[in-house]
Amino acid sequence: MTFIVLKNEWRVSSVKKTKLPCGYTAIPLVVNGQSPSKQVNDIAQRTFVLLEQDSADDKLSANYTLSGLKLHEMLVYSVLWDFKADKPVLVTGAQHMSDNTCRLFSRYYLFKDYRTGTDNSRYDKVDDFQVDMWHHEHLKQRYPFFFWSREKGNRFFNRIKQIRPDVFDNWNVYDHNIELVWENNWQGIFYTGSEKYVSELIFNK
Repeated sequence: MTFIVLKNEWRVSSVKKTKLPCGYTAIPLVVNGQSPSKQVNDIAQRTFVLLEQDSADDKLSANYTLSGLKLHEMLVYSVLWDFKADKPVLVTGAQHMSDNTCRLFSRYYLFKDYRTGTDNSRYDKVDDFQVDMWHHEHLKQRYPFFFWSREKGNRFFNRIKQIRPDVFDNWNVYDHNIELVWENNWQGIFYTGSEKYVSELIFNK
């Protein structure tokens, strides 16, 4: 498996596997566009194979192939691993987007064995948002602006801010969808940091 090395000015210091309060272990599969060790690379190989299989019938399945994951843009891309069952729970990434902005929850995927099928699971995720907040903690000195984006996401984002102030108290919902980076890629964004950085994310015709 070959990864493209991120530019030096984008790079983040070492991120090591960590057991989170949710009981599962966050393992960085990719740091600065590279797999950090042989042991992690073995888990990465398994994760990426299982991810492609598990997501095969997902409407966004192309996003979860090796070419679709955009690993070369990831400061960190992690798997949450269940060591008792010896399998992945979810994957999620922190993606460099511009000089001052980083997208969390990038190429997020929850494996089917860990889905509850309830509406509340969108607001009480299996990891309680801990992996992405762990990414944020490692990167907050590098980027002044972090965001989460979704198609037609503003209703969801307003709801999650209301329900989960314990996690998202300092986050805000941008008041309208933006054409995010690429033409016709309209997304709602949920962000923390100064709104002035939104301009770096808008597609420039």
